[in-house]
Amino acid sequence: MQDGLSTSVAMTVKSACVCIAMIVVMFTYSWRLTIYAILLILPAILFNRIFMNFMMKYNVSYQAAKADLSSSAQENIGNIRTLKAFADEKGAVTRYSVLN
Repeated sequence: MQDGLSTSVAMTVKSACVCIAMIVVMFTYSWRLTIYAILLILPAILFNRIFMNFMMKYNVSYQAAKADLSSSAQENIGNIRTLKAFADEKGAVTRYSVLN
């Protein structure tokens, strides 16, 4: 736990130093372009955060649907003799199609 935390902190500090150095270099070339670039990056970061929240919610529902499909398939394959005995193959296919 301590190694992972120290590595994470070290990477954060390293990334922050690289970003600061990059901004300093950009300011030495053109302060106007640097401000313009920073103003363009901030809305992109905000949009990225909103988009990732949406994708996380979508991913949770996708994984739940995938789990239901897998459960249905495993149940039907495991009980194939019962399905055959009661001639319910079409019912199993229909339930799987509804879940899919």
